[in-house]
Amino acid sequence: IRDRIEAVMTATEAKAAALQNLDIKSPVSNETATGTGTDSIAIAADPKSEKIQYGGKHVLFGETLAGLVIEAVTSSIKGTVNRDDKVR
Repeated sequence: IRDRIEAVMTATEAKAAALQNLDIKSPVSNETATGTGTDSIAIAADPKSEKIQYGGKHVLFGETLAGLVIEAVTSSIKGTVNRDDKVR
């Protein structure tokens, strides 16, 4: 179970990093946003696949996971930018 807990932590940190990289601000505090009240994360794996021991950012799996999360969050947010470059 440790591997999945670490994977959730890695994905959460990567999401926050993507928001920071894009300079997304909270509409409430005007500070750097780290997520929204509707964020959720699911970790799924094929039970027949190779087992991993660690899902943290200091192993290849964690590094790959973080990169994919950053890419997905960035792509998603950039797809919601208005013509005046403000996030909807």
